[in-house]
Amino acid sequence: MATRWRSGSTSDHQWRSGAITTAFGVIPACIAHTRSLRRRGLLGLDNFDSILVLPKTRWIHTLGMQFPIDVAHLNASGLIVAMETVKPNQITRPVLSAQVVLESYAGMMFRHGLRKGMNIAVNHAPSAAI
Repeated sequence: MATRWRSGSTSDHQWRSGAITTAFGVIPACIAHTRSLRRRGLLGLDNFDSILVLPKTRWIHTLGMQFPIDVAHLNASGLIVAMETVKPNQITRPVLSAQVVLESYAGMMFRHGLRKGMNIAVNHAPSAAI
């Protein structure tokens, strides 16, 4: 099933499928592999039940969002160096040691057992788009 923004467009807005591997198991994920997808993040989405992976990202914004989100910052080795819940219409400070940001609806990362200080691995299937 394709995840669609409220505008209904999916032409160049398709994420690559992936997974996050933790000590507790595997969590479904979507990889924002283009600058456009990273810039948009979860903005305008309905019913998103995965974790969004934003490579090459150190900060995020929630401008225009209607709901709070969980944000985790990963360094190059996959260590979660910072986590926070961000309310709508905010801009976070850059985490200089971060190389990747994870986004999800508020509470989802806690339910999956993600915590600051954990090592995780992000795996993706380069040919699959969702």
